Amino acid sequence: MLRLFYRFLFIILCSLFSISVISANKLDSSNSDYVYVLSMEQGKQLKSIEILRGLDFLSGYAIYHSSPKKVYRIGFFASKDSAKKISNQIKKDLKYTADLTVVSIPSAEKNRLNQWLKTKNVIVEGSGNAKNKKKLELLMERARLAMVKNDYPRAIANYTKVITYEDENFSRNALEYLGLARERNQQYAHAKAEYLRYLERYPDSEGAERVRQRLVGLMTAAMAPKSKLRKVKRRKRQTGWTNYGGITQYYRRDMTLNDESDDSVLSSNAYSSFFYTAKRKSRSYELNNRLSISHNMDFKDSDDNKSVRISTLYTQAFYKKLKTAVRIGRQTQNSSGAYGRFDGADLAYHYNPKITGRLTAGFPVAFDAYDTVETSKRFFSVNMEVESLLNYIDLNSYFITQYEKEVIDRSAIGFELRHFSRRVTFYSIMDYDISYQVLNNVLGNIRYQLLPRTTLGVNLNYRRSPLVTTTNALQGQQVATLADLLLTKTEAEIRQLARDRTAQYASATASLTQKLTKKLQLSVDYTRSRLSSTKSSDGVTGTQGTGYEDFISTQLIASDWIRKNDVTITSFRYAAMSTGKRYTVYALRQDPLPKKLLLNSRFRLDYQERSDGSTISSIRPSLKLNYKLKRRTKLEVELGLDHRIRKHSFDAGNETNGFVGLGYVLQLQ
Repeated sequence: MLRLFYRFLFIILCSLFSISVISANKLDSSNSDYVYVLSMEQGKQLKSIEILRGLDFLSGYAIYHSSPKKVYRIGFFASKDSAKKISNQIKKDLKYTADLTVVSIPSAEKNRLNQWLKTKNVIVEGSGNAKNKKKLELLMERARLAMVKNDYPRAIANYTKVITYEDENFSRNALEYLGLARERNQQYAHAKAEYLRYLERYPDSEGAERVRQRLVGLMTAAMAPKSKLRKVKRRKRQTGWTNYGGITQYYRRDMTLNDESDDSVLSSNAYSSFFYTAKRKSRSYELNNRLSISHNMDFKDSDDNKSVRISTLYTQAFYKKLKTAVRIGRQTQNSSGAYGRFDGADLAYHYNPKITGRLTAGFPVAFDAYDTVETSKRFFSVNMEVESLLNYIDLNSYFITQYEKEVIDRSAIGFELRHFSRRVTFYSIMDYDISYQVLNNVLGNIRYQLLPRTTLGVNLNYRRSPLVTTTNALQGQQVATLADLLLTKTEAEIRQLARDRTAQYASATASLTQKLTKKLQLSVDYTRSRLSSTKSSDGVTGTQGTGYEDFISTQLIASDWIRKNDVTITSFRYAAMSTGKRYTVYALRQDPLPKKLLLNSRFRLDYQERSDGSTISSIRPSLKLNYKLKRRTKLEVELGLDHRIRKHSFDAGNETNGFVGLGYVLQLQ
């Protein structure tokens, strides 16, 4: 019990240390997150600072006098690009032709920056990277709620902030709704300008037709009607389905080139997959149905040609007024502590944009039972998701219990911590089984941008392999279920067997990523890992551990090297494992060719020194050609060789295998 207490104390201290590091970095780097301001001089074109404060797109920015008093400052910005964007907008709206420069924040003005940061709950500009996705979603949700409440000035401010991120995943919709918010706020000239800007940027987008109709409505509304308009009945809003999906089929044939007999074909398989999504939206609800299935046809083994897997099959409904979403069917929901797929239901209640409560229950899907619903195992879990905790941390905590018939298979508590900022990315997982009183999984991953072009990373991982469950006791037994095993053993004996069959894995990785030039990047990482042995018991022989194993990898990535949009990757890997040493050289080249062709060429060279004294050398080149037949159809052809040279004191020889692959991808819409 004392040992368990120390483990919990260690976990809590590590978590508090991680949060304190992130908090310190957030506070210490607040000045470095915003390092630029716009500087303007008072003159005939800008007689008063009130002119700047009257511009709607500057809402949320600090506008103040600097020394001397005739100089105005607008801030604060994380990059020169975001500052220049606002600069161009000012010049366009005010027809300002005097000097408007981007300058670094003087030390005398850093107090003003700190005061401004305290009034902001979210960043109001940025580069649009994926790390800001949560903040952008929060801004979009705030703007949506403001539109529902007819608070159009607040909606305008939030949509404007989203656009400054320059993230195409959000800015396109934000720009459309910004025009609509200005129109409903009776700012018709501004709305017209936003609609025109949308059509200039996204002329072929899905919302372009809607924007054109609104723009025409604005322009015709200003014209006096030539005759009295007749009254018409208002039509109900039509809501339709949005459908899209795809079909993929791929055939691969592997054969040995050393043997010309009938056994020269090693494998001959046709893989087929199909996915389909149907969505429906209205003002009060949203529906989402998804199906994903696959099939493997094995032409060499006729008994294995009906391998059908249903990966996803669910329907989801979200009722906006109740802020409740329910998903029923085959799905994946990792935040609940249920790893992998399951057949069941997930009920989520969005208390507000930051807090979500969730109940999940169902039956886990075994790897070899994708075409059936297996009900021998069942689970339920409760979890709470909190976004932007302390304004910069996302937290997810859960409790899960899983049964095999009436026996507890797994009962655990856990949490996830996530943090994303301009300089630090942190992700942590802890899963503790309260039934077995052991740690199932502890993971900590942190990446820190040391310099503008240099990023350091550390990954620490400890886990049970496999995840500790009571059904682990079935390994090596002559029975297939716990109910059968209970006929000859007590539950305590079965739980001890489960412990004996579960190994422990630990690894530590340190990485360095250096951007050498704009088109060249180097990364180096080192990993040390260890897998423990398992005990022999009840006639089942335990497995041998690996001892400490070391892995070193270097990778060089070049883009736009020979031609535009090409990619070249070269890497060297070294592994010192319990089975021997392995050296690997790998190269990949991606070339966009004329007439919608894309050529991928790969080359891999391996040399292994095995612990039994043998050596294996292998050379594996391959070529893959992709052709975009139509907008929604792609064809693929791939050829490759695998030549191996094996040397041993009593066994040596050469082996050459080859493969050919043909396939296509068809998108449905």
